[in-house]
Amino acid sequence: MAAKDRIQAIKQMVANDKKVTVSNLSGIFQVTEETIRRDLEKLEDEGFLTRTYGGAVLNTAMLTENIHFYKRASSFYEEKQLIARKALPFIDNKTTMAADSSSTVMELLKLLQDRSDLTLLTNSAEAIHVLAQSEIKVVSNGWGTKQKYTFPARKNY
Repeated sequence: MAAKDRIQAIKQMVANDKKVTVSNLSGIFQVTEETIRRDLEKLEDEGFLTRTYGGAVLNTAMLTENIHFYKRASSFYEEKQLIARKALPFIDNKTTMAADSSSTVMELLKLLQDRSDLTLLTNSAEAIHVLAQSEIKVVSNGWGTKQKYTFPARKNY
């Protein structure tokens, strides 16, 4: 399993169970405990969870509403990836496009990260984050988001 898929699955488990253990995750994903610790560290950096001795718990500082994005992002994950791959050929060079904060659109944006000839209009903090390291020009008005459906701000913003 790819690291990004494993991290997505860990997000789902934490969102559902509110806590996880390193040893349990290591067994489930058949990777070393050190690998799981690095995955949990990434999720902690996102503000999604808090690492504890031997595991992690859902970040209680996050509002309950903020979990909606993660639950949506992890449900039907493979289908969202398939939709994104099928949409990719329809995006021409030098295209200007708009993107909302839907989790399916985020999968498409991940596939577009290597492009440099696009302009994206969005009000999604997650879209901005996904494309932060890319050459894509991102234009955001910064308004119009519903916190319940968008990605929570990260510590490093």
